[in-house]
Amino acid sequence: MKNLILSCAVVCAVAFAGINPSFAQNTQPRLGLKVGADLMSITTTTSVGSAIKYNYRIGVQAGVFTEIPVSKQFYIVPQFLFTQKGGNEDQPSSSFGGQSSGGSSKILINYLDIPVLFGFKVNSSLSFCAGPQLALLLSQKTSYTQNIGNMPQDFSNTSTNDFQKAIIGGNLGLGYYLNHHASINLNYIFDFQKIVKNSAGAEKGAKNEGFALTAGYLF
Repeated sequence: MKNLILSCAVVCAVAFAGINPSFAQNTQPRLGLKVGADLMSITTTTSVGSAIKYNYRIGVQAGVFTEIPVSKQFYIVPQFLFTQKGGNEDQPSSSFGGQSSGGSSKILINYLDIPVLFGFKVNSSLSFCAGPQLALLLSQKTSYTQNIGNMPQDFSNTSTNDFQKAIIGGNLGLGYYLNHHASINLNYIFDFQKIVKNSAGAEKGAKNEGFALTAGYLF
C-alpha cells in the first residue's frame, strides 16, 4: 500500500511538472470576496421508524477567499464563509434539537464554513474545484408549531446544546470567470457528519446538504 501511494505521488508530481515546470513564477495569490444565496436542506431523517423529509430553504452565503496558483491549470482556494443552512419540515409530530412539535418546523443554522478547495482551470473562463470543508456552528433557531388543545401555538428554540459544534463535509464547485477579476460560482455542499449529537428521534442521520450560487471578485 505504501509503495502504491508513493508511486501515485510521484506520478502526480511528474504530471504537475509537465503541465508547467515554472509554476512558481506564475501569478501571485490574490484575495477575493464572495457573496450570494444558498438553497439548503437536511437529508431525510428517521423518527420512530418513519422517514421525515425536509424541504429546501433559501439562505445567505458570504465571505472571503484566497486563490493560490500552483500552475497554469491548478490552484488552491481556502475560504472563510458565513453560510446559512437548515431546512423546512412539514410533517407533524416530529422533533429536532431536543424540541418536539405537533406541526411544521423551520430550522435555520448559521455556520462558519472553511473549505479548502483544489481547482482545475479548463480554460480562461471555466474551472472545476473540490475539497473538504470544516463547518463551525455559530447559532441556530428552530421555529415550530405545537398544537395545544385545538389551538396551534408558535414557539422557537435557540439552544445549541444538542448540536455538533464542528462538522466535517465536502464541497464541489463550478466556476465561470467573467474576466480577470469577477466570477460566478455554483457549489454543492454536503456534510459527512450528522448535525446533532443525539442519534435518536428525528435527528438520526440528519445532515446538511444543498447548493450555493455566489458572485466572486478577486483583487
